[in-house]
Amino acid sequence: RQRRRFIRKEHKELKEDFKEQMKKLTKTEGRVLIKMIEKQTERPFYDLIAETRGGTTAAYWNTLGKLWGYDLKEGYRS
Repeated sequence: RQRRRFIRKEHKELKEDFKEQMKKLTKTEGRVLIKMIEKQTERPFYDLIAETRGGTTAAYWNTLGKLWGYDLKEGYRS
């Protein structure tokens, strides 16, 4: 329960801090950002979303990502 509260609080703060910058990203810049995060954490972005925001949210973003040509479950391949 405390972990969930902490994650929600951090998510809200990050969203406030980076909302405008994230809106201005191009499609390519977004892909690069996701790949950089995946490479740094050595985990697919889908797993990170599922762990922090839940499986339903992760499935939503994975579906949306597929529409734009990127599968979040696939992860970074070097």
